[in-house]
Amino acid sequence: MDTKHIKIPQDHPLPTPRDITPSESILYEYPEPYHKESPFSKFWLQCFKCGIIANLGSHDSVEVENGKVTISPSILCPRESCKNHYYIKNGIVIPA
Repeated sequence: MDTKHIKIPQDHPLPTPRDITPSESILYEYPEPYHKESPFSKFWLQCFKCGIIANLGSHDSVEVENGKVTISPSILCPRESCKNHYYIKNGIVIPA
């Protein structure tokens, strides 16, 4: 499965759960951190299993090269009922 990379315009809200489709892995990128007063990253990731969107502020590396996303370390969905665990390398979702 590929991970889509979508750049969000400044001051545009995050998509809501009704706007998204689980089974897609999507990296949302804002021009700057969404909450300027907090340590959040400008990157948000949609879990392909449950559809929750979570901030990637605790990840060491989020790279987008030629439209391909690589995130490190691995991703663990924060939703208790999901806990999906995976990697994204060169835009490809890899189970952990």
